[in-house]
Amino acid sequence: MKFIRKRDKKQSLPPGTLTYVGEEQQRKDAVITVINYGKNTYEEKTIETIEESYSAITSDRQTWINITGLTDIKTIEKIGKELEIHPLLLEDIVNSEHRPKLEVNENHMLAIVKRLYYSEEEEELQNEQISIILSKNVVITFQEFAGDDFETIRKQIRHSVGGIRACGTDFLFYRLLDSVVDRYIIEVEELEDRLEELEEKIIDNPEQSLLHAIYQKKHDVVGCKKIVTPMKEVISQIQKSDFPYLTEQTKFFIKDIQDHMIDVTEKAETTRSMITGLIELYYSSVSYKMNEIMKVLTIVSTTFIPLTFIAGIYGMNFHRMPELHSKWGYPAVMGGMVLIAIGMFIYFRKKKWF
Repeated sequence: MKFIRKRDKKQSLPPGTLTYVGEEQQRKDAVITVINYGKNTYEEKTIETIEESYSAITSDRQTWINITGLTDIKTIEKIGKELEIHPLLLEDIVNSEHRPKLEVNENHMLAIVKRLYYSEEEEELQNEQISIILSKNVVITFQEFAGDDFETIRKQIRHSVGGIRACGTDFLFYRLLDSVVDRYIIEVEELEDRLEELEEKIIDNPEQSLLHAIYQKKHDVVGCKKIVTPMKEVISQIQKSDFPYLTEQTKFFIKDIQDHMIDVTEKAETTRSMITGLIELYYSSVSYKMNEIMKVLTIVSTTFIPLTFIAGIYGMNFHRMPELHSKWGYPAVMGGMVLIAIGMFIYFRKKKWF
């Protein structure tokens, strides 16, 4: 999981200066989508400038503004000024290295969360920062990259299912958080499955490449813990907050997310224990395999000790050696050596040494 990115861009800059900190990518304009909805109304569109979204905000409908692309600093500054979002909060939004956190004031609740996803190309867990702002009749989401887990929520709004259109923006805020946490559950469970597969491979054949895979998964587990632990605190703070635009009914639903976070935290701790067990299993398997090899080599060498002794005696070239000139001397010695080898083999088997 990639957690270390360049932070030198912020060095010596004054507080509140907006500078994107995150994975290197080409600078481009943000993609802005606006969804307006009410109990019997729905409208979705992609707009060119953030100013167009202001006219969409009305008191009789709910508005969801999604901004994809944190490198477009000007757009983020504009929306911050319009909605009176503190520059320090905006600075946190464009800093994708920020840990999950919650900031609450009179008009806004900002939740900075991390989306977990498994990269098939990199074969590791990765994360994307998503910032969610809840205000009166408005929810604003800031995404680092295109693609998210919110499409199911969009479809429910479009087709008026799931009760979202009948509720306020605080319920949408809850559903977005719930979607992020659901992804945690999926990714942690799949991580457990991958660790179990590694365990089976180690038992079958403890190759060197498996040790590399274990440490790669250890990196994923550590990264997962760094996200899950503070996220658990964020959900707890939301549930206990007295933010005016967060109803008691929605807090009850958020309590369910809190329960899910407890489950995710326990599963993440379990995967951490599994990693420790896999490392021990790998070295134990390697040691066992080496012991088996050494056992065979020891038995072979031990079998040849008396045979070497006999051959050594007859190699001393004394003229008056017993049976030295006998017609059957050589076959007798060779036969005796074979019988000794067979006898030792039978003895080792009875002792269950192999």
